Amino acid sequence: TRLHDPLLGRADGESAVPALRPRGVRNRGRAVGEGKADLSEHFLLTQSRHKESVRQAREAIHRALSLYWQWVIADANASVWARSVADAGKFLDLTLERKRLGTAEETDVLAARANLLNRKNGFAQAEILRGQIVKELKVILDLSSEDTMRPKDSGPRETYNKISDADTEIASAFSKRWDYLAQKSEVERQNIGLVSARNKRWPELDLIGTLSLNELTTSYSSTLQDVDNPSWTVGAALSIPLENRAARAETKKMRHEEAKAVILLKSFENEISNSVAELVSRLKSNLEVVANAKKAEELQKEKLRQETDKYEIGRSNSETIIRYQDERQQAGMGALNAWSAYLQTVLDLKLAKNELVDL
Repeated sequence: TRLHDPLLGRADGESAVPALRPRGVRNRGRAVGEGKADLSEHFLLTQSRHKESVRQAREAIHRALSLYWQWVIADANASVWARSVADAGKFLDLTLERKRLGTAEETDVLAARANLLNRKNGFAQAEILRGQIVKELKVILDLSSEDTMRPKDSGPRETYNKISDADTEIASAFSKRWDYLAQKSEVERQNIGLVSARNKRWPELDLIGTLSLNELTTSYSSTLQDVDNPSWTVGAALSIPLENRAARAETKKMRHEEAKAVILLKSFENEISNSVAELVSRLKSNLEVVANAKKAEELQKEKLRQETDKYEIGRSNSETIIRYQDERQQAGMGALNAWSAYLQTVLDLKLAKNELVDL
């Protein structure tokens, strides 16, 4: 309730205190309503810009991390080709020695030389690929071409500590996804707005009280001499909306907005659930593929070693050795491809769960 100026001799206004309002409080006045609308529009615009900025930041971080692991894989791939060049060089030396001893033919030497050249070409291509990835990574990290850097990891490795079941991973994603949590808050806000809009259709009973500290009396001289002549007024005001089209229209609009918010929330839930469940399943498969590829690479390495020993004593031929070298090379690249798929799935899962960075 306002305190009135005693020099005016009368109340300069009154304030209504709600005494009976079934389900909410109604704001009066066009200026207040317009101000709230402008504020809400500004809030939504700011929130939209913030969401877009966060989305772009998350995607940039995801891309940078993806390039980093591609760099690690490319570095390991170059090492595989360098080892292959070394094996081909040793095989050429061995073939030349056998040719000198008369246990190898000129065609064996030609095959060994061609094999070495092919390995060197593969190594050169691996170096080019590694350079391209480093260049792109420097662009994302805003580094100059003169800056030097090397990967922290010497090779691919497991980067996901423990894979839980799909339901646990989905629940974790719901608790960390900022866009889902923001939409959940929006649904709650729309629900409050709908309740407030419904309340405007109800009758209102307000208690009204006024206080004047210098009320006029029947005596003019007494009024001038006595500045403290309080006067109270107490009453009640009953407001009953009849057609109340504005309130009904606002209720219908808020019901529509709430329905849209709920639908969008359900869409987020389905997208997150399906995405995380699929990525968890893929990640488990990736780990099995990595284990099998590593085992296959070791078997191919041992097979080549044994066949090379047989070639030294004349129990094998150059064609078999070159084929076995190709198979070992393919096994090594297959293992790197398996690691690449695993690491990409880990990044995708962390992105889906909003675990790449806390924004």
